[in-house]
Amino acid sequence: MRFPTILTLGQIGQWPDVGLVREGLQLFEELPRNATRKVLLAPDLHAGNVVRAEREPWLVIDPKPFVGDPAYDTTQHLFNCRGRLRLDPDRTIRRFADLAGIGYERVRLWMFARAAAEPRNDWSNGDLVSLARSIALCLFRGFPPEGCRLIDHFWIVGCPEVTPPKDGLFLGASQK
Repeated sequence: MRFPTILTLGQIGQWPDVGLVREGLQLFEELPRNATRKVLLAPDLHAGNVVRAEREPWLVIDPKPFVGDPAYDTTQHLFNCRGRLRLDPDRTIRRFADLAGIGYERVRLWMFARAAAEPRNDWSNGDLVSLARSIALCLFRGFPPEGCRLIDHFWIVGCPEVTPPKDGLFLGASQK
């Protein structure tokens, strides 16, 4: 997915957290390559693009179709729920992925990539960076679980489901 990567790299001087953005960019490259299936996507489908019509009760306008990972398609709908995402990103992503019948981990990784590294007009607004940090699965002192990568002190990429330790060191957003 070169388009977001090229635009975001052009904004490098504005990035508030270089490590977070670089990890998001890496996911923009990796996730499309390792998708197990590709489908027709409608990433700009939201309430403002569904109108009442005469020939049908409802009409979708302003299509921006492309083919890709079905997990990516869910992210726009989740970004339209910013209030819920801020309150409980893990639960919101998990519930939506479950309703859509799409793997939670892929949706979470796409949400992280978009929140951390998608091109934007104003990098000084910390909402998306805060959201990217909140989406990060687990924050540990010491060693990460096997398969995880460090992103600005967050162990997130490829982490297995983690149960919070009893000693209180688990500080992440994901708790069952």
